[in-house]
Amino acid sequence: MIGTGASIFILVYWGSNFYSGVSAAAIALTYVFSPAIAGRISDRIGRRNTLLIATTSNFAIACFFLIVVITVQSTRDLWLIAFIIILRLMEGVANGFFWPILQASLSDVSLNCCNGEKADFEAISRRGMSTYNLGWNLGVLFGQVLLSFITFWNIDMALVVPVVSQGLNLIIVIKWFHVPKNIAGRAPVMETPEEIKSGNKHGHVNMHVLTLLLGLIFIFMYGFGLGDLSTSTTNLYEAQGFGALVGFTEAARLACQGFTSSKVRLHKHLVQFKLVLVSGLLVVIFVIMAFLSDIFIISVFIALFACSGLLFGILYAESMNLVVMSGSTAKRGLLMGMFESFIGLGFFIGPLLAGYITQFIAYSTSYFMNVLVMVVMMAICIIMALILAKNGQNQVIRKV
Repeated sequence: MIGTGASIFILVYWGSNFYSGVSAAAIALTYVFSPAIAGRISDRIGRRNTLLIATTSNFAIACFFLIVVITVQSTRDLWLIAFIIILRLMEGVANGFFWPILQASLSDVSLNCCNGEKADFEAISRRGMSTYNLGWNLGVLFGQVLLSFITFWNIDMALVVPVVSQGLNLIIVIKWFHVPKNIAGRAPVMETPEEIKSGNKHGHVNMHVLTLLLGLIFIFMYGFGLGDLSTSTTNLYEAQGFGALVGFTEAARLACQGFTSSKVRLHKHLVQFKLVLVSGLLVVIFVIMAFLSDIFIISVFIALFACSGLLFGILYAESMNLVVMSGSTAKRGLLMGMFESFIGLGFFIGPLLAGYITQFIAYSTSYFMNVLVMVVMMAICIIMALILAKNGQNQVIRKV
């Protein structure tokens, strides 16, 4: 909520698409690096203590946003924008200590329940990640709907309400969050001979490395595409006088994305060809948005946003699957840290470019930039299919 709220806040008080984009991108800049640092710290001080650091920091940051809301009533100097951007950078650090650690805790719980059986571990992990994706999307959806209601009333409240939500989050971690004990004493999860064999080199291609690389590239493109789309559309809505409807539009996307990211899985065969279809459909959506950005039909934009959510949900889930399944369970924490870093890099570059392009060039150009990204993704999938065909395979690695 506070991310989109801060961007709209800047648009309302300073009217700058560029600084709106910088605000949206700032959180991702520090998030690129913080998950790796947080992972090492959590291994030493524990998951719960790391989450306490994250939630306490987020609560303090939300309180600092109150200073911005109070101060902007008397002055609109540019140092206030700088302060907002600094707070967004700090958010990136705090979130890097929260989301990846929460994901790693799911693996801890799965390991605690599976007694070393690979099939049990993966089944429990899949259920946990599906629930995680669903919960995350529902939370953001609720925040976006609430943001729209608040924006109709007073945009300042978009930076006030998060104090309450972050305070509740801190209380939940203190009172109810616990990690399984004696994880170190649990039997390790063993890979099957087929999985060990799948990590060997086929020709000159290490399939596990190739799978990891593809997953990281795709999740970067996901972050870039979604960040560009959200920033461009937020700026466009505000320019057309529909800023209060940004939350509802994002909610439509999140509702669809929450369904596909938690419930829909592509069949294990020929995943790369089906991702070509997903990226191709996204190209169609972005092209339509680019042409509609000049005439702007709000109902069509909301419908296109919802359709993009269905496709982005599939892209997110399959990218995560590629990254997670590219290594052993012992490397799960490292892999998720890399996953979050690459998604953060995409969410940094996408909004930053979108803010600049919508400020100084044109809204349609920003949407066409997303078209180019998805075309590149299609090309990568096709090249991957050719590499696999040359090595006598029809998929990246066996999906469980």
